[in-house]
Amino acid sequence: MIQEPINNPPRRNIQDLKNIIGHFMRLRSKNAQPEDIEPFLADLSKLGADEKATSVLKEAFIDTIAANQNDARSARTDKVLVGGLTAIDLVIFQALLSFNPIDIATVIALIALGLSILAAGGYLFIRFIQEDHNIQDYDWKVIGIFPFISLLATAIGIPAAIWHVSWLAAIIFFVSSVIIGIFCVFYYASVAIRAEAKKRYEFTQSGHMDANS
Repeated sequence: MIQEPINNPPRRNIQDLKNIIGHFMRLRSKNAQPEDIEPFLADLSKLGADEKATSVLKEAFIDTIAANQNDARSARTDKVLVGGLTAIDLVIFQALLSFNPIDIATVIALIALGLSILAAGGYLFIRFIQEDHNIQDYDWKVIGIFPFISLLATAIGIPAAIWHVSWLAAIIFFVSSVIIGIFCVFYYASVAIRAEAKKRYEFTQSGHMDANS
């Protein structure tokens, strides 16, 4: 009996797929630049993507990169978020100090919330200085890490504090927080991308009007 040869996928296609994943992760990062789009689209074309699809993707990534690089918008959002977290953290932190007996969950909550309060306090102080000197964006990129530290520490500290009373309630709270957080991030990103697309469209239309006049 003659066995038919097994058709293995070409190595080139596998390499192109790896390149696509690498370029996509690069485009989703905060440091993405418009020139990073072309290598991603070139690899997509090698796998059979048509010109219309790559054109739509190019416009979408241009708007996404522009939205990600809008530090002024991010700074305003971070200030509101960090301010709210600080108020919540302080209330819970004070309550934890009166817990007796203190277990491992309480210790974790105290450490995490203490770190969150410090990061939030430092960030709000820096934002006060920036606004006093009319600095709307993050002139130092490291400043944008402070809200992330505060948010991450709060995401650990509050469930740990709840765990002291009920592990089930802590798990439900943590899972619900992750789901709601992901939804909020995606909604924020979609609104920001639509805003950048609208600005680009209006700029293009004004250019056409100037050319016709």
